[in-house]
Amino acid sequence: MEIAARFGTDGASPRAVHDVVKDLPIYADRPFCLTDGTDGFLDALPFMTKADLRRYFPHGFLRPGTSFASLIASKKVEVVRTSGTSSDRLQVLWDADWWERQEAAALKSHAYIGPRMTGEYTEAVLTTPLCSESVCKTGPATMEERRVDNLLFLNTQHDPSRWTHSDLARMADEIDRFRPAAIEADPVYLAVLARHLRDSRRPVFKFDWIILTYEFVSAIDKTAIRGLFGCPVFEFYGLTEAGVFFLECPKGRHHFCGSDSVVEVFRVTEGDDGWRGLPVNTGEAVVTTWGNSAAPLLRYRTGDLVTVGVDRCACGAPGPTVLSFEGRIRDVIKLPDGKVFTPRLIDDTLFGIPGLAQYVCVQEGPDSMRVDYVSDGPRDPGGEIVSQLHSILGTARVAARSAPFITPEQSGKYRTAVPL
Repeated sequence: MEIAARFGTDGASPRAVHDVVKDLPIYADRPFCLTDGTDGFLDALPFMTKADLRRYFPHGFLRPGTSFASLIASKKVEVVRTSGTSSDRLQVLWDADWWERQEAAALKSHAYIGPRMTGEYTEAVLTTPLCSESVCKTGPATMEERRVDNLLFLNTQHDPSRWTHSDLARMADEIDRFRPAAIEADPVYLAVLARHLRDSRRPVFKFDWIILTYEFVSAIDKTAIRGLFGCPVFEFYGLTEAGVFFLECPKGRHHFCGSDSVVEVFRVTEGDDGWRGLPVNTGEAVVTTWGNSAAPLLRYRTGDLVTVGVDRCACGAPGPTVLSFEGRIRDVIKLPDGKVFTPRLIDDTLFGIPGLAQYVCVQEGPDSMRVDYVSDGPRDPGGEIVSQLHSILGTARVAARSAPFITPEQSGKYRTAVPL
């Protein structure tokens, strides 16, 4: 693989990274080159994966003379579970104030959000209750029990398709009572709430801004949310195990916002079997982060595909940007003729179809697809779904099937593309 872009290297010191990781068993066999600058230091390091974190947790992150029990008892470190599928979920360690510190720094650096984070800043959170940072609230819980400092966690159920009218009305009531400056939300979850508010003709609370994060942001959901709430909507990219890295600017580009971290994007080259159809500026995000001293990560493969833009953003900020987040590598659909389709490409193709609220594209055979979809309103979008997908899939067979709802993964997240 070849480097397509690096983000965050200006603030990276090989010595600072080395000092954080040098006593950790997980990195005992990693080569360190401290004399060749950031690029040389990173180039000398092998990649690490989720399997490495699973294999070495927690002993690989315990410094000499430290026991896991004593580390947790000190309350300087906490154990957090990521929200991936059952096979991908991880236990990771966080410095006690690490997530809040880096997230606040990212938001305060934003041209629109930063100046508005004043006084008693409050925020509502709407995502799966299985993983809301380190807070998990499931089942019956009062509004006060779901309030943590300046945050109010709205959801108490795993599957939005099971939300009742009463559940949605309760969330809207709590937003009106809490009056948060902003809401940070899973895009699917917030789109469900937005459509409920629209259909019930209920007055809509006016947020100062909305942050969409936690999973792939479909243009369908983003448009529904922006249209209903009528305020700026920004995408925020991060990983529970690694930190926050990109935040969308008012011009629609995604800028690096990480603290004590570097992101490298590795393009998939012609020699990599099965990936020849990807653009040269699309590649996997690989992160190095040392701000979380409890579990620093060196060249950690995220499994996420991004498309890089090298021209200057219209907002005026220098350096490369991310044009779009393409989805997970595992969700890329490949056809026998060598063409590949990221979840973003499929989403862009289906975006704008009247009456389409939600979908999942399932590859049933080497050259056949099935799209399960949920309609929004009386118009059936099935025929146009088939027509639009044929425009990019060529001779592949496409069938569309109406569904009353789409069920999320065990993690509470949704997949929009499922390959063979």
